[in-house]
Amino acid sequence: LGAGSFGAVWRAVAEDGRSVAIKEIPCGSEAELARVVAEGQVLKVVRQELTSAAAGSELLEHIPVLVAADVETVASQFWRVRLVMTEVPGAQLEEVLNARRHAEKMRGALAPQQCGALLAQACCCAAELVGQLAPIVDAFSAKVCHRDITPRNIQVTGLDAGRPTFGLVDFGLAVNAESWRAQGPGCDLGGDGRYWPASAWFTFGHGTRELARRPAMQHEYTRCLDIHSLGLSGLRCFVDMLPSLQVAEGELGDWEALDRLRDVQAAWRRYWATARGCWQPVFETFRSAGDYDALRRRY
Repeated sequence: LGAGSFGAVWRAVAEDGRSVAIKEIPCGSEAELARVVAEGQVLKVVRQELTSAAAGSELLEHIPVLVAADVETVASQFWRVRLVMTEVPGAQLEEVLNARRHAEKMRGALAPQQCGALLAQACCCAAELVGQLAPIVDAFSAKVCHRDITPRNIQVTGLDAGRPTFGLVDFGLAVNAESWRAQGPGCDLGGDGRYWPASAWFTFGHGTRELARRPAMQHEYTRCLDIHSLGLSGLRCFVDMLPSLQVAEGELGDWEALDRLRDVQAAWRRYWATARGCWQPVFETFRSAGDYDALRRRY
């Protein structure tokens, strides 16, 4: 199903016929092993929180539910962990949006009269994304912080069938919210910085002491990290699915709202270019195990 720096995710069939996903993670230290085992514990907590919510059974359909876990000792100081979860169906939203942007470039700009259906689909997709996943995030937010809600970790089905369905996956960077907040979350930043709020960037550059002197920013970082990244994911979904317009100024007529949407597209592109420029050095430093202290001084 997928692979990354953590390992690989496989599709399998359980004895009762259910389709499941097996996340297989190699661990070369006791610290890595503890982190991976903690992911399984987090999934249990998420299930408990969603089950106790008003629409619990419905919400559980949108996340992976832990079925079983296994730790295999491969060699001295080397383990292989397997987490078996219910499979959340669909395509990765990141791939869907990239394909849409490519198709948009190939098709070119459209006249306003040709944009109605595409505009409606963009609005529906963004609204359903936030509307379906926000209650899930809200249900587990008191106990768990996902910290990596991006289109890479969102699955989508039925995009061309009228009403899409979204799922939230990969709790590999998720933490116990209560202990994470208590120990000073700035010491363990995670996720994709392009979806960070300003308070996360401030924490990255200045640390938790400076963050503690700014209560509003501290509240945003410790309480609103997931909902901020979910909102940005929804906004990106909306903007990336908007069609390009080819129309001269003053010729929009009844379609003046589309002109304002072009302003939204332009603002998003400016934001994305800035966020990507800030994030790329952080990502490269992480990938090469570089000097984070030196990088922080730059910020």
